[in-house]
Amino acid sequence: MRVRRRGRERQDCRPPQFRKMLDEASRPEAPFREILVWKFSRFTRKRERAVAFKSMLRRKGIRVVSITEHVDDTSTGKLMDAIIKSVDELYSENLAQEVTWGMLDAASRGFWMTTNAPYGYRRVYVQDGVKKRPPGTQPARRRRSPPHL
Repeated sequence: MRVRRRGRERQDCRPPQFRKMLDEASRPEAPFREILVWKFSRFTRKRERAVAFKSMLRRKGIRVVSITEHVDDTSTGKLMDAIIKSVDELYSENLAQEVTWGMLDAASRGFWMTTNAPYGYRRVYVQDGVKKRPPGTQPARRRRSPPHL
């Protein structure tokens, strides 16, 4: 069974393929004994969920093995696993905070964060900090009237 994640990371972190894999693992005779992941963060970045899922899998005799992060079953390996989980969770929370700050900063400078322009607006690409009006939308200048009127 191959489970792939596409798109952005969700906080829920349980797409249908992931749930299907856990359902397969919870059967009396699971069709696999190991789950291979590129990094442990691809399994889940939430420390509590990682502990819960891994302990459920361990009771069924299934190991979660990372291809790039080598952790063994010794006490030192368990410590490294806990550190990796904590760092992954920290990374996820910091990234979410920085993205939120970036979006708020861009919105405060007059940019919008959607792919399409709001109704009634045209999308115009500008360099950061340089705001230009689209051609033909310059404010009309008022002509000076003669002084005697």
